[in-house]
Amino acid sequence: MAEKKNAEKKWSVEEAFRLIDEKIEALEDPELSLEDAFKGFQEGMELVKYCDAAIDKIEKRVLKITGEGETEEFD
Repeated sequence: MAEKKNAEKKWSVEEAFRLIDEKIEALEDPELSLEDAFKGFQEGMELVKYCDAAIDKIEKRVLKITGEGETEEFD
């Protein structure tokens, strides 16, 4: 259910990375229960998947812009 909710959510890549950093910081709390740690880990992984898909989409747009799918190095 959380995955479906996150799939519908639109973040910028930068915002999603900030949220991942927050999840990591929360997971470092020694007082965090196992259940909350697992939930935070799961939410973090969903954010990682979101970032991966967003970056892949951007990469495809860049390839399209360069024409015929040829990759070019950025300066």
